[in-house]
Amino acid sequence: MTRDASVGTTDTESWRQVLADGFGAFLGRPLDKDDPDAVYGAYFWAGNFLKETGFATDAAWVDPEALAGRLMVEDANVVMYDEGEAPLRFDASGSVFVFDGAAVLPAEFAAGLSAAAFSSSEPGEGLVLGRELGALLARHPVDLTDEALAGSWYVLYPRIASDGSLLDAMRAATGAGDGPGTLIPFDGEPDEEWEEDLSRVAHPGLRAHLGFGCQEAGEASLYYVGADTLTFWGLEKEGCSVIAAWDEAQNQVEVAVFRLAGALAG
Repeated sequence: MTRDASVGTTDTESWRQVLADGFGAFLGRPLDKDDPDAVYGAYFWAGNFLKETGFATDAAWVDPEALAGRLMVEDANVVMYDEGEAPLRFDASGSVFVFDGAAVLPAEFAAGLSAAAFSSSEPGEGLVLGRELGALLARHPVDLTDEALAGSWYVLYPRIASDGSLLDAMRAATGAGDGPGTLIPFDGEPDEEWEEDLSRVAHPGLRAHLGFGCQEAGEASLYYVGADTLTFWGLEKEGCSVIAAWDEAQNQVEVAVFRLAGALAG
């Protein structure tokens, strides 16, 4: 996969170094020692919320420019912590789509979907990567926004926009932006389980920001759960491994950073 430095990255090398040092300290693994050929991504899951609000089937997801990774997808109501931060930006090309309405789809297109589906998919699951969907739509111009095809597809695992590096995947997953002004000024107490990990983060602003997401379950919209695989079953079955994950008290929102494998690694 080509790493596009223009997507979701920070503005200055000095801030990127702060993030690299901080995330590496928090994870206990220096980021500069990472395999340079590895590809990472941050994924978002929100139970039925994205479907109920219509965002999971918004026409923006199947825009050819979005499926090619040249146009990001966002919604003002989809944020990380709901603390006044900017909406999350999603990369449709790296997102995972579900197709479960083959009966209403044109036969050749449905056959192409079956061929493009994850090799680990069970019959009927139809998990397809956005960029594969984009290539298929270029060959078979099906209008997925047609009301006749309503309910035949939705985005299951939106990928938060990042450049493929572990550093940027962690930045995306934690909601850290392009400078210290994007950090949450948290001054409360983190969960005891993560105090030692947080204490290694030298930058006080980044340490506080990460601490906001390391509170006890229910104290914040998302709380850190380490390398728990949560419910991202489709990614795990493809061989992707969890680096860091955040859960929500009602298990309705989950965020995880993965080292990508299989179809997702490109």
